[in-house]
Amino acid sequence: MTDRLPSDVGELVHRLGTNPPFRLLDVARGYLAAVDKVEEVNLLLVDYGQELLSPFGGYQGPPLGQERVDQGEASEASEAYRTQSARVGRVQLGWRACVPVSLGAERFGVLDVRLAAEPRPGLITELDRVAIAMAFALAAAGRATDEVELARRSRPLSLPAEIQWELLPRLALEASEYAVAGTVEPAYDVGGDTFDYAAQPQALTVSVTDAMGHGLQAALLAGLAVAALRNARRHPAGLLEQADHANRALHAQFGGERFVTGQVLRLDVPGGSGAVVNAGHPLPLLVRGGRVEPVGLDADLPFGLDAETIYQVQPLKLAPGDRLVLLSDGVLEAAPEGGSAYGAGRLDEVLRASRALPPYEVARLVVREVIAHRAGDLADDLTVVCLDWRGPAS
Repeated sequence: MTDRLPSDVGELVHRLGTNPPFRLLDVARGYLAAVDKVEEVNLLLVDYGQELLSPFGGYQGPPLGQERVDQGEASEASEAYRTQSARVGRVQLGWRACVPVSLGAERFGVLDVRLAAEPRPGLITELDRVAIAMAFALAAAGRATDEVELARRSRPLSLPAEIQWELLPRLALEASEYAVAGTVEPAYDVGGDTFDYAAQPQALTVSVTDAMGHGLQAALLAGLAVAALRNARRHPAGLLEQADHANRALHAQFGGERFVTGQVLRLDVPGGSGAVVNAGHPLPLLVRGGRVEPVGLDADLPFGLDAETIYQVQPLKLAPGDRLVLLSDGVLEAAPEGGSAYGAGRLDEVLRASRALPPYEVARLVVREVIAHRAGDLADDLTVVCLDWRGPAS
């Protein structure tokens, strides 16, 4: 036995790539079996609501139920997930090392390793590399097996939610110039809210859309809007052409009887200048220093109402350190029975208080705060997208 990994992590990548995706945990366990003091290796995946960490592929050791991401006494696993850094602690009969399993800021869960003795710092660094290899395997697994999806679901998705989650991009992405992350709720029953983004060498395109209505009809409407925007973007076409394409596609299908509000943003990566099309959607919020202010934009008609609408491409300029938050109306309008709406005031307070948190945690925090304020099932979908502009790469 040795206290080092058996070979370069490239060997693990090779093994992961030549085994069926549902065996990825078995591959990792076999790879780590030769490391001295390693007794149990588990993979905990976060659920769709980013509330629970659940075992994937069977749990080694004493039975462990789901661990809450937010809990009174934080565990090593929940801390590793929230902070995206390794956590080590004493547990009964040994030590526990938990390492985040993430890919480009998208958080899949936690690699949970039990050891007979305190791990040396070098081993934690090597476990980080193992976790990255597993993140790549998880990202690819979704197209080949349902096992990852099943492990991530604490309850069944509704049919509209199944459609919506298939539309979404990775929930987070980081580059040296920017970081972007988003989330939707109710995670297991979302109908009409979506977001999308695409990273290019010279630009970042981000969109948020909200289809009218609820349920399956809203999901189908949203699906067409996202597909039309992507289709035009991949021609490739500019913002005006993307908006026009989505508008005409929706109008041709629904004759102006159904619509989708939305914003489509294109940010010039080298400089931080950008442009926005606002199709009747709530204004984005700019967090600059300690201030939170709506970005002044004119509102054009929602997509799908009038095939002849000419959309405005409106300028946007971000400074290094700026944060831009895009959201759907369900965030501001959520209210308990007989109570007041969540509103801009409460949202501003949360955005100021969370200024030091990364975008993926801000999006999750805002949604959790709105759900707590609502104190019941959501009456409308929620979407939050957080974009940090760090400035041009040096």
